[in-house]
Amino acid sequence: MFQWRQMKLRIALALMVLAFGANPESTGYDRFGGWLKLTATKTGFFHTQQIDGRWWLVTPDGNAFFSKGVDNVSYRPEAASSPKPPADPQAWAASAARQLRGWDFNTVGAWSATELYGKGIVYTPVINMAASVQRDLWLKGGVVDYFSPQFRDAADGVARRMCAPQANDPWLLGYFTDNELRWGKDWRSQDSLLDSYLKMPPASPGFARATAFVKALGHDVTDEDNLKFAGLVAAEYARVTSEAIHRHDPNHMVLGCRFAGYPGDAVIQAAGEHFDVISFHSYSPTAPLDRLRQITRFTGKPTMVTEFGFKAMDSGLPNTKGAGKPVATQADRAKGFTAYVEALAGLPGAVGYHWFEYRDEPKEGRFDGENSNYGVVKIDFTPWQELTAQMTAVNARIEAQHAAAGQAVETIDLLPPSDLKGWTRIPIPPVDGLKPRMQWRVDAAQHALICSGDGGHEWLRYDRELADFVLQVDWRFTPRGPEEKRYNSGIGVRLSKYGEIWYQAQTGLAGGYLFGVNFADGVLKPFNLSKEMKENRVKPAGEWNHYEVTARGDGITLAVNGEVVNELPGCGLRRGYIGLEAEGYEVTFRNLKLQIIE
Repeated sequence: MFQWRQMKLRIALALMVLAFGANPESTGYDRFGGWLKLTATKTGFFHTQQIDGRWWLVTPDGNAFFSKGVDNVSYRPEAASSPKPPADPQAWAASAARQLRGWDFNTVGAWSATELYGKGIVYTPVINMAASVQRDLWLKGGVVDYFSPQFRDAADGVARRMCAPQANDPWLLGYFTDNELRWGKDWRSQDSLLDSYLKMPPASPGFARATAFVKALGHDVTDEDNLKFAGLVAAEYARVTSEAIHRHDPNHMVLGCRFAGYPGDAVIQAAGEHFDVISFHSYSPTAPLDRLRQITRFTGKPTMVTEFGFKAMDSGLPNTKGAGKPVATQADRAKGFTAYVEALAGLPGAVGYHWFEYRDEPKEGRFDGENSNYGVVKIDFTPWQELTAQMTAVNARIEAQHAAAGQAVETIDLLPPSDLKGWTRIPIPPVDGLKPRMQWRVDAAQHALICSGDGGHEWLRYDRELADFVLQVDWRFTPRGPEEKRYNSGIGVRLSKYGEIWYQAQTGLAGGYLFGVNFADGVLKPFNLSKEMKENRVKPAGEWNHYEVTARGDGITLAVNGEVVNELPGCGLRRGYIGLEAEGYEVTFRNLKLQIIE
């Protein structure tokens, strides 16, 4: 019997080599699942790289890799109704890896069986650094003193035990440090992190840090203060965990701590200082594109959705416990998967998705009561055929879709015709009437639009409503003399039709920055990011300046003469108009190029 089990394992491994290693060109992928049509830097281990403005993971063989994974690929029983463990876990693991690769998945996600290591599929362990200090940390939402020597020692011990042995394994994508830690108020507690640290023992480093923070405020604690303290805590957590991992394994990435929701800007920015990838969970019916764009914008790091999924009522399972609203049928699960992952593939900053999970949960509930149809296979390991067939088809085209992410689908020369057809003058404010004098003219010889500035305060609005785009503009003021210091004009993006809501890239000599009137939380809110301007890069009157304004999702970014100087998150209008501003000074615009983004 023992010899037969060993023989079955050898046969399964040989089949995997034939399927995934013998002739990678025939599948379009390298042995790890890297896309052969796009090459990158070869380092011998997985890493991240930007290629043509898109983030990718890169395989040890130097090919672009989009992590298409399934969480909790495991045989372990979760309740009485679960099947008994297989007699030969190694043979089961070889079969499961072959099955997933056949569905065009390339990664086993969090909590997957260690028997899958070395079976021809990339793996991503959760090493539970904070959870090693406090029992049931995820379940109860506890908080660890990340400033304490005990946590530093614990993190080092985890890395020594779990990372050092894997340091030279090319099939390891990277480590998740923990899972869904609490960074403030959530479903597990209404305490902020500051509240929790102030409840720690008086002799603890965490309590000392919290009391010093409160003392330095000089005022009652505000919500903003709570977020700031959470950022300080996150910075310490991310630093300690990343340093411990790299001390024992310098070759592999830190994939983050699997945020259960958005923890606030300060926490995200702190994590971005240390993590290679920001892992994020969302069971919403659509991919959280705006949030992921925001994370990449704040951190400069790629994102990966490491938990999402859909459960259906035709499965026979209760679906009463566990994240996400149930859909009706398996066909709806397949549709949900398709829309979700194709939207992620279209995001330049995304590098992967991990479906939760491999096997359905037991009808009587697992350890935390969850009883849902999350699986790609039933509890008896029978595949959900309609779902997995669709997953196979969609997974096969993801890399090509990601390679096209954010590409301009249309490029327009925005110079108006001589009669300004397609453009409309809009008074500022919109309740004022237009002045009779026409102050706009096209100079065909310069291929430029000139505003004389003597016809009143107004927008010249491009009449096509736009969503995501990149606008390139050169502009300069006509000098009035050395005594003139002010100069004023602007480039409007995402304007409402008559300018009641407006976002403007200022073109004055005081610098390029974003300001205007945003629509947020149901009300109009003025904003001015002049103090957030990284530097004044605007040249004197008479010299040409180059602006690049990017409107994507809920964000607007302004680059002046080649460098980003201002970023606005939380733009309330996702569609609007472009406008050029007249405000009393002669200004010339040229090289107006508009790229419509897919």
